[in-house]
Amino acid sequence: MKAILGRLSELGLREISKLLTAAGAEGVLEVDGPGGAARVAFKNGHLAGEVSPALLMAYSVRSGTYCFRPGGAGPVAEWLPQEEFFARLDAEAKTAKAGSPTRSDVMRGSGSSGTGDPLAELRDSLAQIPIPFGAARILIAAADPRPYRTLIPVWRQRGWEVVLDDAPRWPEGPAPRLVVEHLPMTATLAGQDKSWLALAKRAAARRPPVPVLWVGGLGDPWLRHEAIVAGVEFMLPAPAGDAGETARWFRDDLTLLADRFLSRRGESGVG
Repeated sequence: MKAILGRLSELGLREISKLLTAAGAEGVLEVDGPGGAARVAFKNGHLAGEVSPALLMAYSVRSGTYCFRPGGAGPVAEWLPQEEFFARLDAEAKTAKAGSPTRSDVMRGSGSSGTGDPLAELRDSLAQIPIPFGAARILIAAADPRPYRTLIPVWRQRGWEVVLDDAPRWPEGPAPRLVVEHLPMTATLAGQDKSWLALAKRAAARRPPVPVLWVGGLGDPWLRHEAIVAGVEFMLPAPAGDAGETARWFRDDLTLLADRFLSRRGESGVG
């Protein structure tokens, strides 16, 4: 990503932040407004920066310029989720002293070109986008979805987005951060093994690689070997059913493994 420059009158801090977070950008946003200069660091959907008078004024009156420089953010005192950072900004803005200039004060006398605001529609659209919570996306490709009927609601409560498919297909949209492949029973797997291996290879070829949890198929030495070669990081035997203590252990094991893999990327769930 290259440096991004612009005017706050065209895109405000909140809209810029949403765009940078959606792009997974890491770096520092430098703001030069009527109250002076300010800096906000971005990393993994989190923001860090002093809620200074300069930043508050730039945020409130949407006046000044910005420049985002990708790269390391350097040492910071505190990282906050994006929604919490802006909640703090909003709270500070409400308690700012009454003498602070408003946007109309800053823009008064500038006149209107009569051509309208070409970015107004974009700003309105961005305002409707919910601030992302950095949820990890998990693909579960399972020929038999029954073992996951109880598990998926639990994972969603942890803040994970779960995509369930009954075939080994790469999902549309953002790439998953974890892939769970639950193979069919051996009797019905014949002729399908290559498609399950292809999904594992595609995940491993991503940069960074997407970890794959492989469930079932352990009784076939050739398939087990090919799965490891394809990039599978962990294998589990398939549960005998979707009820009972064995099924509960399976769900617990899978949750612990998922949390372990996602924590490497700073996306583990809570609770």
